[in-house]
Amino acid sequence: MKFIFSLLFSFLSISAFSQWDTKNVLQQGRSAIYFDDYVSAINNFNNIIRVKPMLAEPYFFRALAKLNLDDSVGAINDFNTAIKNNPNYGYAYLYRGVAYQKNNKDSIAIRDYKKAMELLPSEPSVYVNMGISYSHLKEFKKAEQLYSKAIILNPKLTEAFLNRALVREMTNNYDGAMVDCNAAIGLDLFSEQAYGLRGFLKYKNKDYKGAVDDYNRVIKINDKNIKAFMGRALAKYELKDLKGTLEDYEKIIEIDSNYAYVYYNRSLLMSEVGNTDAAIADLDKLIDMNPKNILIYFNRGNLKQGTGDLEGALYDYSMAINLYPDFARAYIARSSLKKLINDKRGAKKDYQDAVRIFDRYKKMKGGDKTALVDTSATFNKLIDINSRKDVTKDIVKGRVQDKNVIVKLENYFRTSYLHVDSLRAGKVQYYDNYTMGYNQKNNYNPAITITNTQNRLDESFVGNLIKLINSRIENENESDQMYLGKSIYYLLDRDYKKSISLLDTCISINKNSILAYLNRGVANAEIIDFIQYMDPKADNLVGVKDFSKKKITKKDIADYSISIADFNTCISLNDNFVFAWFNRANCYAKSLQIEKAISDYTKVLEIEPTFAQAYFNRGILYIYQNEIEKAAIDLSIAGEYGLIDAYNILNRYCVIEKN
Repeated sequence: MKFIFSLLFSFLSISAFSQWDTKNVLQQGRSAIYFDDYVSAINNFNNIIRVKPMLAEPYFFRALAKLNLDDSVGAINDFNTAIKNNPNYGYAYLYRGVAYQKNNKDSIAIRDYKKAMELLPSEPSVYVNMGISYSHLKEFKKAEQLYSKAIILNPKLTEAFLNRALVREMTNNYDGAMVDCNAAIGLDLFSEQAYGLRGFLKYKNKDYKGAVDDYNRVIKINDKNIKAFMGRALAKYELKDLKGTLEDYEKIIEIDSNYAYVYYNRSLLMSEVGNTDAAIADLDKLIDMNPKNILIYFNRGNLKQGTGDLEGALYDYSMAINLYPDFARAYIARSSLKKLINDKRGAKKDYQDAVRIFDRYKKMKGGDKTALVDTSATFNKLIDINSRKDVTKDIVKGRVQDKNVIVKLENYFRTSYLHVDSLRAGKVQYYDNYTMGYNQKNNYNPAITITNTQNRLDESFVGNLIKLINSRIENENESDQMYLGKSIYYLLDRDYKKSISLLDTCISINKNSILAYLNRGVANAEIIDFIQYMDPKADNLVGVKDFSKKKITKKDIADYSISIADFNTCISLNDNFVFAWFNRANCYAKSLQIEKAISDYTKVLEIEPTFAQAYFNRGILYIYQNEIEKAAIDLSIAGEYGLIDAYNILNRYCVIEKN
């Protein structure tokens, strides 16, 4: 069961400021937090920080927004600055403690809570959150005392009663836990957590009918509460209501088809009622979701052996052993299976291996002969059924971090037409001397910009544009800019052959046309991207959906050398041309030259410290290299600068393991 944080920031007051507009913008940001629009809130606080970086409050409230986006690393950095600007900011210590707590650093969190307690001795949420940290550290007596203190300070604080109920349940004080759950329900008749926890307590006490009643109340309040359906399904199973159990499992799948636990439980139920094929189908689904789960392979092997599929069972037992060589139970099962297929030597070896594992664990763990497998953290991690974090296609209450995005690098930057629709849509545009020079020379007709978004232009705009450029090529003195302008359209239309031909002509006229080299590099890179995308066996980082795969060592890695040569030329013409560094980094990343790519993204940030796409892409590469803390920092900054998909990737892949 999870403990319930006490977050009371909506009631915090604002210090007085010398200028009314600063206070107004801060209030807008606080209102955005109140209405769960955390991204807009961050933008508001960014505006204040740019003007008045010495204030503590903007950093504090921006940290709160990040905390609600599960960006604990970014939140801690902002709380640090808030405390630096105001060392007596009690709430900054309190919520920095919450951020450390979310980052599985409870000992550090407790230090912050103690400081907050000095500054805010009457604030009950300090005691609740410090109690949660002590609970995580299994110091339950201290935790219960802290929750009790919070209740004395605020007898109507539901979170304090619920957390104390959890601690009492963990210390086998069932009656005390029930008293606290009832108190919480008395304070809030619509508390999902209170009814859910009471249902859990009743289930543990074998009051299955009472558990069903409480889970029914939760579902009436929120008919999308998966845990309530799961709890009710388990209680119905104990009541021998197998039809009701199956209906609840199917309802869970309807809510979230990627919720792994339900497939595992349903497979057990299907096996029990004799529907082995359905049970195996559920385990197949689980293996697709989590191909490193040893328990799923083991159970599927048992089912396959029961159906007579001995070859399939042998494969599954072997996969479980390959993933975890100390899985003694799998050796026993495989030994039994090998006897059936007359592999006596193999059966004997597997049995002997199992005995050796038993003996080793018998010595290590105090002589428990029934211990069939190791119970270490390594094993527990391998059997985690629901290893992914819950994600959804929809954003719920501003939680953009829950939207399941495809993990891929931010796209190349190229010159494109500056069209009024792109401005209305708020697309990212960059202005520089090269595009400004082009626009001034052509009287902004058409105007160009540098962007990494690929806007499709309407037919009338394109038709008039091509007529204008063709007219200039026919009637005016030939210039590189005419060919550059026409090539942009073909690049946007992905007619790479025509675009490259026009860019070649542009470069033959002007060897220093940096925008032509930039676009030609992008055109050639996108050709390689397309080939890689169409070849499912190709290995690169065009799009990465699973960071759990091993490092790739294939010889036929994509060759981006032609594009890299063009970006090199851009850099030789202007070593501060940030877009060439970024594009070259993308090419290095996609050809798996990871260190070179990281070096180039770092160079981008030296030139332009607010370049969000460089933080984003470098963060992805850090994940690829399993440098999780570095990745979390980069993705936090990328989100802060407006790339909201960073929060989803941070939430899914940058979870720091407990110490």
